[in-house]
Amino acid sequence: MTKNINTIKIQSPPPYLSIIHKNSPNKDANTTITSKHAPTVLTIAGSDSSGGAGIEADLKTITCNKCYGCTCITTLTAQNPHGVIDHLAIPQKIVANCLKANFKDLQIDCVKTGMLTFEDRKSTRLNSSHTPLSRMPSSA
Repeated sequence: MTKNINTIKIQSPPPYLSIIHKNSPNKDANTTITSKHAPTVLTIAGSDSSGGAGIEADLKTITCNKCYGCTCITTLTAQNPHGVIDHLAIPQKIVANCLKANFKDLQIDCVKTGMLTFEDRKSTRLNSSHTPLSRMPSSA
């Protein structure tokens, strides 16, 4: 009995999704490789040191949906599943430069926001020259 084995690999940069189909566990037998551009999702959010929320959870979800995730961290937290112990807002200049760097070299298909500080909301704007709405996937 042959066993079908599928492997999904996201390569960076540029983000391409490679799906490797093996019809046999034998190393060289019947292997098909399909590559395509992976949709790129930028998540702008806080970092959760316990890994259960924030950027860490976003990246897990993005990867499970066969997309490439890039980040802009707005806040660092010291937390566990029971609560936040401490936090530190990332300086607005760093947040703005992180956004500029991501939009300059990556084809961002979608932006997801999470925890934004007051300074982020007040000072950092994604203007029309940075927002690639024409490249957004349709809902159809």
